[in-house]
Amino acid sequence: MKSYNIGFEKLGIDLDKLNSTGYTTCPECSEHRKQGNRNSKVLKVYTKTGYYDCKHCDFNGRVDSDEWIEEQHAKETGLTPTYTKQKPITKPKQTKEPVQIKPFHTNPLTTKAIEFLKGRGISKETAEACKVAYNQGCLCFNYYKGGEITGAKYRKLDSKFFWQHAGTKKYLYGLNDIEGQDTIVIVEGEFDKLAFYEAGIKNCVSVAQGAPNAGQDVGTKLQCLQNSIDYIKDAKRVILACDNDPNGNYLTDVLIERFGANRCATVEMPEGCKDANDVLLKHGAQALRDLIEQAKDTPIDGVRTLRQVENEMWDTYHNGYRKGVKTNIRPLDAHFSYYKPWWNLSYGIPNSGKSEFELFKMMCMSVHYGWKWACFVPEAYPAGDFYNDCISKLTGRGVDIDSKNRLSEKEYALAMDFINEHFFFVYPQDDKDATGKVMSNNFTNVINKIKELKLAKGIDGFLIDPINQLSASSEFGGTKDEKLEQMYGEIDILCKTHFLSGNLVAHPRTLYKEKDQDDYRAPTPYEIAGGAMNYNKAYCIMCVHRPFNQSNKLSTLVQIDVQKVKKHKVAGSPACIDLNFDKKRGWYLALNGSCALDGVFAGMCMEAGINENQTDFTDKITNDDNLDPWGEPLPF
Repeated sequence: MKSYNIGFEKLGIDLDKLNSTGYTTCPECSEHRKQGNRNSKVLKVYTKTGYYDCKHCDFNGRVDSDEWIEEQHAKETGLTPTYTKQKPITKPKQTKEPVQIKPFHTNPLTTKAIEFLKGRGISKETAEACKVAYNQGCLCFNYYKGGEITGAKYRKLDSKFFWQHAGTKKYLYGLNDIEGQDTIVIVEGEFDKLAFYEAGIKNCVSVAQGAPNAGQDVGTKLQCLQNSIDYIKDAKRVILACDNDPNGNYLTDVLIERFGANRCATVEMPEGCKDANDVLLKHGAQALRDLIEQAKDTPIDGVRTLRQVENEMWDTYHNGYRKGVKTNIRPLDAHFSYYKPWWNLSYGIPNSGKSEFELFKMMCMSVHYGWKWACFVPEAYPAGDFYNDCISKLTGRGVDIDSKNRLSEKEYALAMDFINEHFFFVYPQDDKDATGKVMSNNFTNVINKIKELKLAKGIDGFLIDPINQLSASSEFGGTKDEKLEQMYGEIDILCKTHFLSGNLVAHPRTLYKEKDQDDYRAPTPYEIAGGAMNYNKAYCIMCVHRPFNQSNKLSTLVQIDVQKVKKHKVAGSPACIDLNFDKKRGWYLALNGSCALDGVFAGMCMEAGINENQTDFTDKITNDDNLDPWGEPLPF
């Protein structure tokens, strides 16, 4: 088997630091990251094939084998190879300077370049209209935003070799052509964009970094969507014309999730054609126009025949039903899991810990599966307070200056980096609309922000806590319950069209005690505003309840009553489980003391090389503090 150690060594890739999943630090970007993240292992190395791919920057490619390098060295010098598998040269570590952006090229196309483009079916007029330039044997695909060049990609004329301009912000290629357009076309490469332009379809853009590998994490491959968000977020119809191969099909699926199935359409490439440029060459411009004209909508409602979902059915037949994703809260896992595209409803009496438990579950999903969340939590305003709550939940440690076992600056910075990538505070009232008017926290504005975060950040779910803080938009009419029903309907469509896990928190209308009982009993879903509609509409319903809420306010026992699960075989089965709330860490523990977040942040610190010699915060639950473990005294 070939080895590639020499090539990796020449690039400065430290194979000695590879972890069990094949990741190490990146020689390109690690030195330029924040102090707490410089030792983060973000570079995936494939030691058996020579490939490498950084999930944080654009450092990726493939190195030559050791045998080839040694052979070439011997041919060129006649000397014994400098690099050997037994004694590779170790270069001294050098501090890398920030990437200097080189000048862009806007030189006119040469006769040779025009002939090359003609061979791809692209006229000189189209190339010049799309501002394709030439420099030293290469086509220059300059990325414009307005009149400014923001980046460039280059393609050699004499070989199929692409590379991108280093150090630039990624945008969609052809961005100016879709400004203000209700319908846009998205393709996978620059030549495909030019092909559609040649066919008279100008409202077309290409992703900047091609398609992600099928089935793998998208990572930073679609940063161009986030950076181009103002140009694409209001598009009413998005036609996807990606390559006809596994990676292109995967990109199509990802984009449908990002934009929402209710506004996406897909094209079917003719047999024997890989992409739009191929169609232009083999069938002509009219065939491309026909593709757009015949694009198939992917609505979430309406009628679908069996043949339209046949592939999904065969996948279920061969691999079983797609299951919900478990939280790693062991007592809960058999009874509840996050199943896209369902929306879940949590409720309980005041000070029962509903918000605490929702944030805890979400944090478990982020640390174990990388899930990202949009959070409309107005009662946690301002955003800094909410993010500090997230940090405390992640670390089990204090942030306030008087906290015992407070996070160090490095630990705090590390936690901030993680939260920044996985949690997004939604509060439209902090923004202004296009007319300069301050926005409101009404239903439409909040839902639009969630859609925008799906498109830009690829979020997996959202939290609305509580639902009563979300005022109905003007388009909803009728009684309060009728408006709520309409809101539930829109949330259902949002989850399905954008493949999201929706999570709502509600309060009961009033509290009840049984006769001769000190404690308020757990409410039922019918006692929430909206009554039976809650039980009928939600896919999963969960009640968070402290059984000794009056008789023993220091009790840490919490009952999680999973009352409804739509499909038991995919997401769990109803049951009531007991957990303990660790007030010092803000974590929910199984009765045996285990926790889904045990050791998580310590592992992050270890991987980042942070060792502040902090005392391990593993104090056992005690009830000796004369404090309410749930916050302020209960207002009963």
